[in-house]
Amino acid sequence: MICLDNFSTGMRRNIAHLNRVDRFNVVAHDIVHPLDLEVDEIYNLATRRNRKMSMLQKMLLAVALTSGIATAASATGSNEPAGIETAKPMSSAEIYRLYNQNSWMWKAGAGYFSTKARRFTAWSRENGSPSFGMGRWFITESGKLCFNADWHAKTGTATAITCFSHRKKGGLIYQKREPDGQWYVFKSAPAQATDEFAKLRHGDYVSSQLGRIETSVSKTK
Repeated sequence: MICLDNFSTGMRRNIAHLNRVDRFNVVAHDIVHPLDLEVDEIYNLATRRNRKMSMLQKMLLAVALTSGIATAASATGSNEPAGIETAKPMSSAEIYRLYNQNSWMWKAGAGYFSTKARRFTAWSRENGSPSFGMGRWFITESGKLCFNADWHAKTGTATAITCFSHRKKGGLIYQKREPDGQWYVFKSAPAQATDEFAKLRHGDYVSSQLGRIETSVSKTK
């Protein structure tokens, strides 16, 4: 279950007791803006129209979506890799084994996918600007990995959800960043040192940096 709310009229603490439920995920999002998620049913429980994002919120959200997550999935181009048309979405179990208790090493940072409460933590120094994210990660039935995090930077704090789709054909794994990324080979068969897959390392490579990044960001606010 994925709950969308921009918290314009409510507070997170009202649903804090649901954080212990593994299948329940909260995404801070204003529904006047598109969000690419595949679900079976939609229930609209809003009692009033949500307010539009301010320009500052839009700016912070852009920072959240780009800081640190600099992978090949953000590359542009029109050529899709061979075999993608017949590749099948990866199962939830396969994606769980791929990311669980692993750190994804980015160009100037890393994100860690913890087993405990599906906790997601990340740090970045993209373009020399420190930022960090804290939230939860989850998997959809359509082969999609998502992490919903509160991102903190010098300019402020914003919540963002980031998703990557995965397909598999034999030993090949394809990935693309949603909603408008390009499919590319995430893991070759056999695996190559230049694969994005090679940037997944077992263990927590985030916590050792997170404290310093958090301190650096806090001093500038």
